[in-house]
Amino acid sequence: MSMRFPPGPDFADLAVLAEELGYSRVWIYDSAPLWEDPFVPLARVSGGRFRACFGTGFTARLAVGRRPMTPDALAEYVTALRRLLAGEIAPEDERHLLTCEGHVTHLPDRDRRLLDHIGLTMVGDAARVGRSLARLADLGFHEVVYTPSGPDVARELRALATAQQQRSAADR
Repeated sequence: MSMRFPPGPDFADLAVLAEELGYSRVWIYDSAPLWEDPFVPLARVSGGRFRACFGTGFTARLAVGRRPMTPDALAEYVTALRRLLAGEIAPEDERHLLTCEGHVTHLPDRDRRLLDHIGLTMVGDAARVGRSLARLADLGFHEVVYTPSGPDVARELRALATAQQQRSAADR
């Protein structure tokens, strides 16, 4: 299982907790126009076993009428970020704006109806969620990327890890 979070002040602490709970990867939303810059929270994550995963902000850039970053532009962006982290000055040529209601923090009613028909929502106690994870494995899914939300994200991380551990124990 992997976990995915938006960038923010709790990202590093939640990534460390997820690693302790046995999650295999941490994904960060690299959609700076929708969230904040993803590279600063990534820099705060200590050198654990996680592999950080991100891309070029394709969806977020399209949402604000911009083309995705090219690999060269991404490299330039990362270079500027490294300069800033080293205490140097780097030019900034755009502002980052939060533009989407509820993006990964809650599911607005207008979006809920888009997901209701899928039937892969995992809600319930550890045993029920464990059965849902087993169903996904039976369907051929190799990885679950979990995006916890709500007022207690750490509790949600622990709950899914418990369900996965119980499912794994039952499979033995």
